[in-house]
Amino acid sequence: MDPKGQEYSGNPYLFGVDPFWNLAENKLTFVNSYKMKLAVILGLTQMTFGLILSLFNYKFKGKVVDVYCTFLPQMIFLQCLIGYLVFMIFFKWFACDAGTVQPSLLICLINMFLKFGSPLEPDMTLFSNQLYIQSALVVLAVICVPWMLLAKPIIEHMY
Repeated sequence: MDPKGQEYSGNPYLFGVDPFWNLAENKLTFVNSYKMKLAVILGLTQMTFGLILSLFNYKFKGKVVDVYCTFLPQMIFLQCLIGYLVFMIFFKWFACDAGTVQPSLLICLINMFLKFGSPLEPDMTLFSNQLYIQSALVVLAVICVPWMLLAKPIIEHMY
């Protein structure tokens, strides 16, 4: 299958992986990266669905404390970390130019915590105001940890 030959129609695949990746030198790197990103997207979808089911369960059983002290901080924490990673995956797929150097999403996520508040290197920037958005998401995620661990026991002890 030569891209310049008669086998290629000139139209890219709208869905799935183009078979021409089978001929590429970096096929394994591309396919593994693609599968990992799809796994993260599907994992976030599954975890969000599970949390929404727990919300319906709490409401059905009339557990208002669980809605505010368990569901809400868990959902905020999940979306601040993994939801932001999925946002970066889609942003990189659809909004970034293929001809430019793209930052590693894993390194971006790690640097959110390890280099909190530090200016981003130019090669690690996906979009403008990324530093401020990442800082706000980290602060929200950190606030959710004691909220999840302490709020419900304190409220139950008081009442």
